[in-house]
Amino acid sequence: MAQKVGAPIVPISINYAQKVQPLEYIFPVRPSRCLPVTIYIGKPIETDGKNDDELMAEVWHAISENLVDSQKPSDDADVSTA
Repeated sequence: MAQKVGAPIVPISINYAQKVQPLEYIFPVRPSRCLPVTIYIGKPIETDGKNDDELMAEVWHAISENLVDSQKPSDDADVSTA
């Protein structure tokens, strides 16, 4: 969708998001708890001239580089759009 209109994609990484919104919870954890969550907003990634797979790989890398090691995807993770 971003490619169609020539809009950049802004990668956002959230460390320990599962502690704020565990899978088994309907609502986020109460804000009174101190949780080690960090949000990183990356530099915009231009979409012009890139195919879906190239763009997905670049966005995937930009998001994962700011995650803590325990949350990084494995090196053999499939990031293709197929």
